[in-house]
Amino acid sequence: MLGTKICKKELCNNYVAGKFYSNTVLETDVFTMTIIGRVEDPVIHLNGNAMRLKGIYDGELLIESNGDVFYREDDCCDFDKLPIENLELMNCNTFGWSIKHGYNSLLVETNDCCEPVCVFIKEDKITY
Repeated sequence: MLGTKICKKELCNNYVAGKFYSNTVLETDVFTMTIIGRVEDPVIHLNGNAMRLKGIYDGELLIESNGDVFYREDDCCDFDKLPIENLELMNCNTFGWSIKHGYNSLLVETNDCCEPVCVFIKEDKITY
């Protein structure tokens, strides 16, 4: 399972936006984010912290919490690791994201309209 799914509500939008609930007891920065679809220099905002992934991708991006980013164009292909230089901090932001107990907000600027895009978040839930 890829985790909680958030998709474009309308194809003509150039962003994916939504909230997801986490029952983690403590804030966690251990998660995997998967973006499926076509994106161009996507800017990923999670709970107010933003980073940009430079490049044009049409397939599946896998972003790990340690900063490793992998990409494949098709399910039959293996993932290729992207250079860390492709991940860029936005102004006044810090490296990485964290997921808190309760509702978390996600915004991915896809910079591409008219194509379906979905984002999946799977976090390491810390529970009793």
